[in-house]
Amino acid sequence: MKKNKKALAEYKHQWYIKNKKHVQKLRRKNQARSTRLAKIWRKKNINWYRKRKRIWYSKNKGKIKEQKQQWYAKNRNRIQNQRTEEYAKKMGMTMSEKRRMSASSIEMFARAFVTSLVGCRLVHHPRFIVGHPDYANKCKKVAVFIQGCFWHGCRKHYCFPKTRTDFWVRTIMNTQLRGIEVTKRLQKDGWKVKHVWEHTIKGVMNG
Repeated sequence: MKKNKKALAEYKHQWYIKNKKHVQKLRRKNQARSTRLAKIWRKKNINWYRKRKRIWYSKNKGKIKEQKQQWYAKNRNRIQNQRTEEYAKKMGMTMSEKRRMSASSIEMFARAFVTSLVGCRLVHHPRFIVGHPDYANKCKKVAVFIQGCFWHGCRKHYCFPKTRTDFWVRTIMNTQLRGIEVTKRLQKDGWKVKHVWEHTIKGVMNG
């Protein structure tokens, strides 16, 4: 019996190798036929299908919302990075400008604080302004830059890193010089420029 089974298996395998193309064609035909039939059935019974769909959605509405919220909470940073990268590709931005585009928690909290300082409505990361300020009002020509204590070399809170000191000194000097150039350019065009430090916003946050 065992020998017969083995011989049968071998024969089937050899037959499949010979007629492989023909079998694959038949399978494709059957799949296409089944999909066609499913489409025809859906067209005929579309009202019933939609009803069933609505009933299922009304039953599982809460679960779907929870799942969406959980998924978004897990992948929030990835989604924000993707959006910034897509926008940066359209605008042809550099890597440093991309980093500025992604909003930090301090920048988001700073909106209310900065509007109270300036006294007008501000837009977060507006387009087509020199230097890409964090908040700005194009009508009143007000630009606000939120400066990180480390990246912009704050005199109160900046600590020199122990490793690669030359590199960090160069980068922070470059950011400071770029900031000065941007403020000068904006002031020439008639903009009011304000720089708000990270430690001031953190002080307001902590109360």
